[in-house]
Amino acid sequence: LEAVGGREIQSRISGETELVPGMFAEAHVVIGQMNRPVVPADAVAQRGKTWHAFVIVNGEVQDRVVQLGTPPAKGMEAIVKGVAVGERLVRNVRAGNPQIVDGLRVETAN
Repeated sequence: LEAVGGREIQSRISGETELVPGMFAEAHVVIGQMNRPVVPADAVAQRGKTWHAFVIVNGEVQDRVVQLGTPPAKGMEAIVKGVAVGERLVRNVRAGNPQIVDGLRVETAN
């Protein structure tokens, strides 16, 4: 991330170190967190007007319609509905691979 500007704030500093002119502090402020799955962009595919993710459950692919949120970073997608954190997804589906279908039996690498 890059800084987009500075802000002046007032703060109370506790501790035994004496403050002297010219000292500075660096702070990182979390302005929000995503509490949803974030996946590589190639793990979702648009089919018609809907977005799909292919979830692996007990060695079988489940085609799920998903709702996407604002992408958190280049090459990533945030899934708002349709997939839970921790579920395993098939990758490289964005190209519209016709072999990846609901019910397909698969083995995972790990």
